[in-house]
Amino acid sequence: MEVHYTLTQDDYIAFSLYAYRKSGVSRPAFLMRWVARPVLFAMSAVVLWQLGEGVTRLLAFFLVFGGIAHLILFPFFYRARVESGVRKFVEKMGTAGVTGDITLILSEETLTEVTSSTRSTARWADMVGIEDAADRVYIYITGISASVIPRSGFESDEDYEAVRAFALRKLADRVRK
Repeated sequence: MEVHYTLTQDDYIAFSLYAYRKSGVSRPAFLMRWVARPVLFAMSAVVLWQLGEGVTRLLAFFLVFGGIAHLILFPFFYRARVESGVRKFVEKMGTAGVTGDITLILSEETLTEVTSSTRSTARWADMVGIEDAADRVYIYITGISASVIPRSGFESDEDYEAVRAFALRKLADRVRK
């Protein structure tokens, strides 16, 4: 089977963010950044409260308020900040040969991707796994590299579904959740 699709920079960024969230690295980093500041603010507020009166106690109150505000607002800003960082990284490094028009050739033994500057072939038997994530399929060639197959990149839903079904069949024993 041979199909053509377009992989956009946004599709590549979506994969990068998805992989980061699934990696297990993002959660401890998020929790540490989310909780550390309020704990430091609270400890500082307790010390200030015990040391003084008036302005010092007012500062302690503001530290507690700042810690609570951080706990509430940080999750919203964190996601946007990570996405912005990934987007800047991708734009700086460039995506030539990764995004754009791609020809995908699927055989019973191999998956071949042909882009404007590369041609890569991987054996199904050597692939790590597959994830079906909303309107994209990620076929993991290795633990850190994948073929990103976006529904929006195909001219017809039938082509996307045919690729998805073929890949899921070939990697049925390696479906990642």
